[in-house]
Amino acid sequence: MMTKLLLDNKGLTIIEMLIAMSLLIIILTMGFTLFFFGSGGFDTATAQADAQQKARLVDEYFKSELRNAEILKLTTESEENDEWNHFKLQDNELLKNGEPVTDGTIVDVEVGHRTEEKDGETRYILVYKITSALDDREFIFDNELLLNNIYSENNLVDFNTGNGELKSLTDNHLYFASESPEPVMTASPSTITEGYYGRAGSDPLEITLKLLNEQFDAGELNEDHIELGGAFYEDSEIEIDNINYDSVDLKLSHSDEKVVDLDQSSDAHITVSHEVLSGDQSLTADIVVEGRAVDSIEILGPKNLYVPGEGEEEIVVYEVEYYDEDELEIYFPDGTVNWSIENDVDGVSVENFSHEEGYDIPEDKQDENNAVVTIDGDNVEGGTDFNLKATYQNNGENEIYDTITVNLLAPVGEDGWLYNEGDNEDLWTEGYEMGEGESEQKKEDNHLFLKAGYEDGRAERVYVTKVAVDLTNVTTIEVTWENISEAGHQLQSHNNSFIVSYQDPEQDRDDFIYLKEKEESFNKKTTTITFEEDPGSYYIGIVARDDRQNDNATSEIKVYSVRLIKNE
Repeated sequence: MMTKLLLDNKGLTIIEMLIAMSLLIIILTMGFTLFFFGSGGFDTATAQADAQQKARLVDEYFKSELRNAEILKLTTESEENDEWNHFKLQDNELLKNGEPVTDGTIVDVEVGHRTEEKDGETRYILVYKITSALDDREFIFDNELLLNNIYSENNLVDFNTGNGELKSLTDNHLYFASESPEPVMTASPSTITEGYYGRAGSDPLEITLKLLNEQFDAGELNEDHIELGGAFYEDSEIEIDNINYDSVDLKLSHSDEKVVDLDQSSDAHITVSHEVLSGDQSLTADIVVEGRAVDSIEILGPKNLYVPGEGEEEIVVYEVEYYDEDELEIYFPDGTVNWSIENDVDGVSVENFSHEEGYDIPEDKQDENNAVVTIDGDNVEGGTDFNLKATYQNNGENEIYDTITVNLLAPVGEDGWLYNEGDNEDLWTEGYEMGEGESEQKKEDNHLFLKAGYEDGRAERVYVTKVAVDLTNVTTIEVTWENISEAGHQLQSHNNSFIVSYQDPEQDRDDFIYLKEKEESFNKKTTTITFEEDPGSYYIGIVARDDRQNDNATSEIKVYSVRLIKNE
C-alpha cells in the first residue's frame, strides 16, 4: 500500500516578516539601552569618585599642614619668606610652595574662619570649601578644621573672614608657619629717589610701613614714635595719614631741605619704637635710595669774554647744573659731561678738567665734569664767537645737552673807549627793564638810545657792558650824553638818568652801585666820575628811568661816548 505525502510549499507572508523584524528591533533597542545606561552610570560613579578623591586629598593636606600651625596669613600678594609655607590654586592645581600637589581637577578652594566658645575659651576654626570636577562632573566638599595653636585673631593675619565670608585661593595665597616667625617691618616703596618733597608745591614722599608677625598700637602711634635715619633728613615733617593694625601710611616733607639726601647715605631707615608695637622690640625698615634721573642741564659761565692781549692766554672754567623732570636741581648726578666747541675758532680750545694738567684754578672749580676753555690772544680776534656744548651721558641713555654762544670782544684799547659814537657797540647789551608804555631802546648810528616812559607806573631801560670792565688804574669815567625828555616842569624831578656799576648784570636794579645820578632833562654834556682808589672790575650801565607812579615822567637818553681815563 502506498502512502501519499502532501507537502505545503506556501512560505511566510510579508506581514509576518514585518512583524518579526519589528519585534527583533524592539528587543535589540531595549538591550542596547540597558547596556549604555549601565555603562554611563558606571562612568558617572567613577568620575564622581575621582573628583571626591581629589577633593579629599586637598582636605588631607589642610589637616596635616594647618591643624597645628601657629600663624596663618591670607594675602593677594606673593611674599618671599623662608619661614613661611604657602598654598595657592593655579590652573586647577593646588600648589604648595609653588609645586603642584594635585592634578588639574581642583576648580576652587575657598577658605575662611569662625570662632566658637567652649569651656570659657575661644576656639578658632578654619572653614573651607573645595570644588573639584572631572568630565564635567562637579563635586563640592565642605569641611572645618580646629586650629589647635591659634589663640588670637592676631595669628590669622589679613583673614577678615569672621563674618562667614570665604576667600578663594585662586586670588589669594594662604601662608602658614608651624612656629611664629620673627616680627618684620617693611617699607613700600622699598626704593626711593633723592630729592625735595613737599617743597614749593611738590608732593610729599609717601611711604607705607607694613608689619609681619607684629601689630601697631594704632591708638598710641604718633610722630614721636617714628625715627628717620640714613639718607633721610631727620628734621623732615612726618604726617601719619592712615593707621591699621598691621600698616601705617606716612607722608614726609620739608619746606627748605631735601627730605632724601644721597650726600648723607646711600640708603634710608625708618624705625618705629617698641612702645607702640605689641612685641618688646623696636622695628626698622630699610629703604634703598637712588639718584634722580637727569632730565636737563644748564651751562654756567660767562657768555662774553675779552680777547686777551698778544702773547697772553685766558683760561675760563664752565660748569653745569643738572635738573630733573620737575626742574629741581640734582647735586650728585651719576653720569659724565663731555665738552666740545661746535664751530671751529682758531685760538679757542676746550677740554674737561683734569688734575694731571695742573690748571691754576680755584679748588671749588676742580671737577672733572667742568670745562676748561683756553683763549689764545695771538690767534683770536675780537668780534668772533664760539658755540660751547656740554653733553651729559648716563649708561648709554639718550644724550642730554646744552649749548651757549660765547662772544669774544675786542679788549679796551689804550685810548680807553668803551663806546664812541657807534664804535664798540657790540660791547653793550640790553639790561634790566621795568614797565611798558612808550619805553624802548636801540642802537643808533652814533649813539645808544634809551627811553623809559609809562603813564600807569614806573619804567626803566638799561644798556650794560657784556663783560666786567677792569677799572684797575682807572681814575675817571667820562660819559657824553643828554636827556631830551619834554616832561612837564612838575614832573622833571622824576625824570632820572644814572650811570651805574654792578657785579652781576643779571640781577635787578636793587644791586646797582650808583656812580652818578641826574634828575631832570639836560642838554648834551660830558659827566665825569672819579675814583680815589682802584675799584676793581665791574659791569658799567647807563639807565633811563621814569620814576613817577601815576604820571608819564619820560626819560629819553642819548649816550654818545663812554671812556676810561687811566692814571698816567
